[in-house]
Amino acid sequence: MSVSKGQVIMADGHSTALLNLFKIRPDQQYSFLELQIEQTRRFRIHRPGFISSAFHRSLDGTRLLNFAFWERAEDVAAARQSDAFRGHLGRLDAFDYENEMHLYEIVAVYDEGRPPQMAVDDGLVINAAFFRTDTDAKMTLSVRLIDKLTAALSERWPEQLQSATVLKGLDGKNLAIYLQWHRGKPAVEVSALALAHLGIVPIGLGAVPYDECVYEVVDVSFAHPEPTARG
Repeated sequence: MSVSKGQVIMADGHSTALLNLFKIRPDQQYSFLELQIEQTRRFRIHRPGFISSAFHRSLDGTRLLNFAFWERAEDVAAARQSDAFRGHLGRLDAFDYENEMHLYEIVAVYDEGRPPQMAVDDGLVINAAFFRTDTDAKMTLSVRLIDKLTAALSERWPEQLQSATVLKGLDGKNLAIYLQWHRGKPAVEVSALALAHLGIVPIGLGAVPYDECVYEVVDVSFAHPEPTARG
């Protein structure tokens, strides 16, 4: 089994999690991924506030997921307003894709006794699921939904599940779950197990799932200060 250095996932409240979900044509997935990794290594790793970035490739070829950590939401905003980022967006015009990005805080992590990591690990597959709460709901609805999620995960812990991370959107209107499964079953079975097997779907009144897919981590990059490269 091959495992690279990874980013530890902890509910410590000291960083902001960025989840950027891309939907892409299968024939463009690899090239799109290469460009995103290149942009991260040339630009993001040198930005103030950047901590790490882990790119995931969906096993069905239709999605990419960037799970990144930044020190503050303001650091993300500053990076996205830079000339370097605008230039990167121009290069993406050649691709047929859609994306949805939100900032989160990690509110709960369940594991096997050691903090989970995002790493290039051929012994794991990832299931990431995203939920949107009712636009008319108050912030308290998100809190109640998180309580239900954490209860479900703590009560039902399948042998194949290595870790589960629950994230709450900083805007109070989004939730996400990041599950790490031992690669002991075909990917299609893992996908079928995921949330349904944990008893999470339906999650509750006012929360609508809008995406769920199975991934593998293909690249992890860490901050590397270099003032001359900031832009």
